[in-house]
Amino acid sequence: MIGSLPPSRVLDVACGTGFLTSHLRGEVTGIDQSARMLEIARRRLTDARLVEGDALELPFSDASFDRVFSAHFYGHLRASGRAGFLAEAVRRRRVRFGDSVPEARCFPDEIDRYIVIDS
Repeated sequence: MIGSLPPSRVLDVACGTGFLTSHLRGEVTGIDQSARMLEIARRRLTDARLVEGDALELPFSDASFDRVFSAHFYGHLRASGRAGFLAEAVRRRRVRFGDSVPEARCFPDEIDRYIVIDS
């Protein structure tokens, strides 16, 4: 499903080892706070730009990307961090934001029902 998204300037937030990032098409940038994860991602993603940094304070200028993608990150944020992350993501992209659905085991008392559509 990720591979069916049209190519674009895309930022993968909390890209980890780059497994899902490798399915994104276009001009791909990944950011993760873990240098060890990025070492693995660099071996997997030879054409992507990879940045070590904080997903809650994205080090990119406004409207740098057409899409901000994240998998298994948003659902790990507590409610207090979600609004800040979304504000950062919206500021960095022009059109789209997508994330995976959170798992119930991640802060089950704070899980909201939501659907994110790549629009």
